[in-house]
Amino acid sequence: MGIELPDSELIEFAKSIELVSTDVLDGLHRSARGGEGVEYHSTFPYSAGEDARRIDWKRFASSDRFFVNRFEREEKTSWTILIDRSKSMSYEKKLKWASYWAGALIFLAKVWGDRWRLLPDTDSSIEDAFHLLSQNKVGVENPENLEFEGRSGDRLVVFSDFFWDADLLRKRIQKWQSLFDHVSLIQILDPREAEFNFSGVMEFRDLESSDRLVLDAGRAANRYRKVLKKLQESLKAPLSEGSFSMTFQAEEGKLKEQLLKFFEEM
Repeated sequence: MGIELPDSELIEFAKSIELVSTDVLDGLHRSARGGEGVEYHSTFPYSAGEDARRIDWKRFASSDRFFVNRFEREEKTSWTILIDRSKSMSYEKKLKWASYWAGALIFLAKVWGDRWRLLPDTDSSIEDAFHLLSQNKVGVENPENLEFEGRSGDRLVVFSDFFWDADLLRKRIQKWQSLFDHVSLIQILDPREAEFNFSGVMEFRDLESSDRLVLDAGRAANRYRKVLKKLQESLKAPLSEGSFSMTFQAEEGKLKEQLLKFFEEM
């Protein structure tokens, strides 16, 4: 891949991103990405100097020989990626999942020759980006207050649970839409947050404020689900044409499926 990573965890992260991204490219062939076609062109034997990021790993597994996939696109795009690193995103694997998502988008952008930037560091190399992502050190602790410039034709992709103040969230979405042609809000929840399948009397702690609340989880479940549904509707309501919001659960083995769904929406 041309990425020099001394840390074994970092190497594992990069390999996982490459394998998932290759599967996504295989699955896309032609994808509706706001009018931008992604077309599988051909597969040919790997030779020295070829872009290793396009290796067909499935074919390698079955033949023990390297082949490279070639894809063509009608036009380029540009990505701005923002990860919410507030305390509520530290719950279970949400931040890790956001990092895998962002890594896959950056990898695909490089394969397609798209521009990309990972906020707040706008000048990262892919090596630096992967290093930060693998360590869950990228992102912004207070993304609702972050100010940055938009770029013409850019797609903004925001990864968060969006457990923000409702008024601040509405204003932030309006601001983003004034800066970018397309805004994608990717809500990432732990399965237990999405389903609230707790039972019995439990103590819940707010990771942002450390406030604690003791309640009967079973009796509170319906109320919680109604509030969550209202939040998800508030993410969709202000979005203009070409923008969208989606909710995904941080579940192992689901990244390829989620990425394909993301590109189908674009």
